[in-house]
Amino acid sequence: MLYLLYTGTGWEDLPQELGSGMTCWRRLRRWTDAGVFGQLHRIPFAKPNAAGRIDQSRPVMDGGHVDAKRGTRHKVGRRSAAASILITDGEGTPLKVLTTGANVPDISMAVALLDSVPPIAGPSGPATVSILGPARRQRL
Repeated sequence: MLYLLYTGTGWEDLPQELGSGMTCWRRLRRWTDAGVFGQLHRIPFAKPNAAGRIDQSRPVMDGGHVDAKRGTRHKVGRRSAAASILITDGEGTPLKVLTTGANVPDISMAVALLDSVPPIAGPSGPATVSILGPARRQRL
């Protein structure tokens, strides 16, 4: 799977020595459904958070658009594209990325992005409750 991310190769073009592309795709799907990646996300942040190096008091969000490599152009000048929106802590440490269609405004994904940030283990307990408290969420 890392090979695909690094090279941009499609599942069907995966070199045979790395296994069947369809098998890799099924495993990715199974692991995603089981929440494996959400759990993996917590591991690299546990020690920095315990040491106070992750600043959850000032989250920063930004988004961007990327043209799709494949696909047809749509009528009225629309194009095939994808959008990503990223949230980082106050120091720029990436906490979560969501990918959407290019026609979805970043602001409409803000609350979904905040809700999707997995809890990070910290010094005082198993995990922090939320990166953004209820008062700040209401202002958003």
